[in-house]
Amino acid sequence: MAEVDKGRIVIRSSKSEIVNFRNSLLAKDMRRELLIWGRVAKSAYPEVDNLLEKGRIDGRLEALDYVLGLPDNMIEVLEERDRIIKEEEEEEDVSRRNETDSD
Repeated sequence: MAEVDKGRIVIRSSKSEIVNFRNSLLAKDMRRELLIWGRVAKSAYPEVDNLLEKGRIDGRLEALDYVLGLPDNMIEVLEERDRIIKEEEEEEDVSRRNETDSD
């Protein structure tokens, strides 16, 4: 699960663990249930006259979208972090080579 630590997102799972979960039967069962919840909420929306209740339904649908997208979003965060680390390492290598070339 992601945590926020001093403004940084911390993901303790590995990319392969997230992919394995996303492809698991448990995750697929959970996804199916959440999609059913979403369909029920969407079907009730046109019958609701109260703006407050429509806002609640909108909030539920937004939360469902967020939860359904978590595995993919977490993978994107990990891939971006890996890309940044690789770029930083490459910059350090270039900097070291430049230092040894100028000696």
